Amino acid sequence: MPFGTFPDVCVAWKEETGEDFSEVAPLKCPVHQYAMQKGRCLDVIGHTESCPVCGKPMCSTCGSHCVNQISRMIS
Repeated sequence: MPFGTFPDVCVAWKEETGEDFSEVAPLKCPVHQYAMQKGRCLDVIGHTESCPVCGKPMCSTCGSHCVNQISRMIS
């Protein structure tokens, strides 16, 4: 399954079952687990995204939750 499809499946499952992943550790999130199985990209990227399942920061390329946010500009 391509990475772009997997988070959508997880969100649908989360909504169907009523699971709350907001309190789950980032490394236990199913999106992160998927990224670890498929292989992290280890790239330096210009921005992170919020995980649609747990809400934690993730790499926009591979879905890994092992990211460091250096700064955030709020306008």
